[in-house]
Amino acid sequence: MKRYPRCIYLLILYLSFSWPLSGCKQKTAEEAPSPVEVELLRVHPQDISEHFAVGGLLKAGETSIITAEINGAIRKEFYRAGDRVEKGDVLLEFDPEPFSLNLDAADANLEKAEVRFSNRRKEYNRRRQLLKEGFISTEEVDQAERLFQSAKADLDAAKANRQQAAREMRKTEVRSPLPGIVVSRYREVGEQVPPGTPLFKVDDIRHLRIIAGVSEEQVLQIKEKQPVTVRIDPFGKKIFSGRVTRISVPASEQGGTFPVEVDLANPQGLLKPGMVAQVLFPGRMHRGVFLIPRNAVVKELGRSRVWRVHNGRAAGIPVTLGADFGFEVAVTKGLAPGDQVVVIGQDKLTEGTAVTIRKIDEETDR
Repeated sequence: MKRYPRCIYLLILYLSFSWPLSGCKQKTAEEAPSPVEVELLRVHPQDISEHFAVGGLLKAGETSIITAEINGAIRKEFYRAGDRVEKGDVLLEFDPEPFSLNLDAADANLEKAEVRFSNRRKEYNRRRQLLKEGFISTEEVDQAERLFQSAKADLDAAKANRQQAAREMRKTEVRSPLPGIVVSRYREVGEQVPPGTPLFKVDDIRHLRIIAGVSEEQVLQIKEKQPVTVRIDPFGKKIFSGRVTRISVPASEQGGTFPVEVDLANPQGLLKPGMVAQVLFPGRMHRGVFLIPRNAVVKELGRSRVWRVHNGRAAGIPVTLGADFGFEVAVTKGLAPGDQVVVIGQDKLTEGTAVTIRKIDEETDR
C-alpha cells in the first residue's frame, strides 16, 4: 500500500470537516425570514357609548287628506303628485257659477229684509210714541211690535243665508292647509263630487317621523327628548340629528317591541317619506377602554390576544374583550396607552417575528 506523508492526511481531514460546516452556514443565511410588513394602530383609552341601531321608515311629520266641502264640478286643478305647495295655495277650483248665483240671490234677499226691518222698526217706535200721547190703544202697539220682531227674525235669517252663500263661494277654491308635497290627487277636471270626497293628500316634510320598534331591554335606556343620530343609506356616512318625541307601549298585550317615535328636522327637503332609516340610540357608557378592529384579535384555545410591536418585533399580548361595536371591539385589559397594535399583517406573525412598519394610525375618539 502506498503511504502518504502525514501532512497529506491532516489536509484531507481538515477539508472533510470544513466543507460541510461552511455549507450549513451559507444555507442558514439564505433561509433567514425577511421582516413582515404590518400596519399598526396606536391605541388610547376612551369613554365609549354602546349605541344600538334600530331600523324604521321615514314618515311625514304631518299629513292632510283634503276633501270637498261643497257639491260641485271640478273646473281646474293646479297641482299634481310630487309638486311642492305652500300653505294657502289653491290646489283646485270648482265651477263657481252656481255658487255665484246663490250669493247674488242671498244679497238681494238680505237687502229686502233690511228695508222691511227698517220700516217695521220705525212703525213700532211711532206707535209707542202715540200710545204715550194717548192717541192709540195698547193692542195697536203690540201688533206693531210683533211685526217688528218678525222682520228682525227675517233679517237674521237673510244674514245667515248670505254668510252661508259667501262661505260656499269661497270653498270653490280648495287650498292647501299646510306647506309640503302633493302626494296624491284623487279626482280629475270635469268630475262632479259631493261633500266629503277626497281630493288631495299633502305631506308636510319639513319635519319627518320615524317609528322604531325597540326591545324591552333597550327601551329602558331611552328617554323622551333624548337626542339620537340617524343614518340613511342613500346618504352614505352622512349623519342626521333627531330627537325622541314619544315612547309607546306594545300594541299587543302579549308583548312585542315598544314603538319609539323620533322627530327629524328636514328644512331643505333632502329626505323623503318612505326612505329606510337607521336610528342610533345611545346605550351604556364604557369608560377607559381601548377600541380596536375585530380582525386584530387572534383567538387561540378560547383565549384572545393581539400582536403588539416593540423594538421592531412582534409580541403576542393576552387581552380581555368587552363590548362589541360591530367591526370594532373594546379591550378592557391587556393594553396600555400608546401601545401599537397590529391591524394588518397579523396572520403572518409568530412570537418575535421581525416587522417593518408600513403605516401607523392614531386611534380617534368614537
